[in-house]
Amino acid sequence: MVDGKEQHLADINGDHAIDFIKSDKDKPFCLSLSFWSPRADDGAEEQYFWPKYADSLYVENEIPVPGTADPAFFGALPEFMKHSMNRKRWYWRYDTPEKFQKMVKGYYKMISTMDSVIGRLRTTLEEEGLADNTAIIFMGDNGYFLGERGFAGKWLMHEQSLRVPMMIYDPREAESDRGKTFEEMVLNLDIAPTILDLAGVEIPKSYQGESLTSFYTDKTENWRSSAFFEHQREGESLLPKTECFRDDEWKYIRYEANPEFIELYNLKEDVNEVTNLAYEDKYKDLVDLYSKKCDSAVAKLMKQRRVN
Repeated sequence: MVDGKEQHLADINGDHAIDFIKSDKDKPFCLSLSFWSPRADDGAEEQYFWPKYADSLYVENEIPVPGTADPAFFGALPEFMKHSMNRKRWYWRYDTPEKFQKMVKGYYKMISTMDSVIGRLRTTLEEEGLADNTAIIFMGDNGYFLGERGFAGKWLMHEQSLRVPMMIYDPREAESDRGKTFEEMVLNLDIAPTILDLAGVEIPKSYQGESLTSFYTDKTENWRSSAFFEHQREGESLLPKTECFRDDEWKYIRYEANPEFIELYNLKEDVNEVTNLAYEDKYKDLVDLYSKKCDSAVAKLMKQRRVN
């Protein structure tokens, strides 16, 4: 409640951001706005909540069901994945066709709410005379299963969970240089160096990421073509500790507590990761290679690790 009126948290966050922009607009600023939307309220039966102005959105739409939502796909998974947090949350959100439609539409309404707030922020930048000198970076912090593989939530290393949207709008760039889409692999590690670079601040040598301003000038010939990922949350038995090595063609996944189960996918031919090739004889050498790539990445990170 704000001044006795019900207001969605995304709009409250937007109001605070607008107040910040207006408060001292003559000085350079860096504003980080992290929305709670479209995160679910895990303790609530409804899960997703949106403002009244989003009520009418998607009402007439039929949300397509992912191909890997087929129960047979889930039935073929190992037992430890069948009892994971991803499956537990699937029961909260998608265990009937009616609930799936309701929940995904609620999720989309929360995204549209966030989109509305971003629109208000851009209008404020225009009104305050700041729009032509303010770069905007938009990104998600994690992917999200919407019933794929019989799962909900995030945490795992499959594409729906791992990948996020990311856009950079820089009005200082010429019109002819805008609207570009790139296929190169970028990481959240690249955001901090990019912000420093845009601000003209030296990037510390200890930073692991790279500035994305390289894409402004198409100087990406030496850009990364692979990356290592891990999820190592302690003390949560329903979230398997996972490691992954991914490049432009292959993805290899392994599970610390369940080394008997591994996954290998050809991302060029199987972007939805339907066919696990790890147990086919002709891919044995590839499995060994990518296992060693994981080992090498872990060893390198442990060597760089700082313990205070």
